[in-house]
Amino acid sequence: MPKKVRNRSFELVKAFPDTDLHVRFEQGHPLASHVLKDLGRNSSSLTAATVNNAEYSTLQVGNRRYGAVRCKGSGAEHAKVTDNSGLIYPSTAADGATGSIAEDKPHTFSLWFKASELPGVANYLFSRAPLSGDLSGLYLLLGNTGGLIYRLATSTVGDGSANNYIDASTASGIIIADKLYHLGVTYDAKGLGGIKVYLNGELLNVTHTETGTYAGLNPEHSVVLDIGAYGGAEFEGQIAEFAYFNRELSATEIREIYNIIT
Repeated sequence: MPKKVRNRSFELVKAFPDTDLHVRFEQGHPLASHVLKDLGRNSSSLTAATVNNAEYSTLQVGNRRYGAVRCKGSGAEHAKVTDNSGLIYPSTAADGATGSIAEDKPHTFSLWFKASELPGVANYLFSRAPLSGDLSGLYLLLGNTGGLIYRLATSTVGDGSANNYIDASTASGIIIADKLYHLGVTYDAKGLGGIKVYLNGELLNVTHTETGTYAGLNPEHSVVLDIGAYGGAEFEGQIAEFAYFNRELSATEIREIYNIIT
């Protein structure tokens, strides 16, 4: 039996006790069974979480190894959490109500990833989208030219064909296949221009755009958090140390996360 990896995930939670969701990827027994655990302050069991046939793997970061999920780019092989409504609060509006920018809440996502190859078309490092209906969502896209886009949508966008969303887009070519990166994205809850993107602890220049009219995030709680996918546009590569905060982390804090893990 392969030697089990000593998971260092607790270091992040120790440094940031207000982590709202911290998904830990563990090797299960038997080896075909893998486990998602929440190490965040809510200590959710993630009882509705699945790995959808994705493989357990490890990522080497500096001199340490971390449990990771290996997404295969097709066949719904990624991590899925369907009971995250009590962990991620993108809006202060009532469940199912029509949100507004004034009711948007600040937030931060943090993760490590390595793309096996750049996609032929844009795919998703993660998405938090409704189970049904034309409601809002959070989407992090990896483009086919090696750029990143963080998207907040009043309407579900899928491949981007629907209207009413704001984007923060990086330059092309910043992501190279088979190279490890730490990514942090923050939102200050002020609408267009409020998104920041950090790569390996450094703030990136981004282009802010609005399609249609962004009117704030709808607080629909019947949503799925897909780590490595949205619909059929699935990431191909590894993702580890996925974390969420119900506040906007500062540049210093993002850098601290990067330094903790490395």
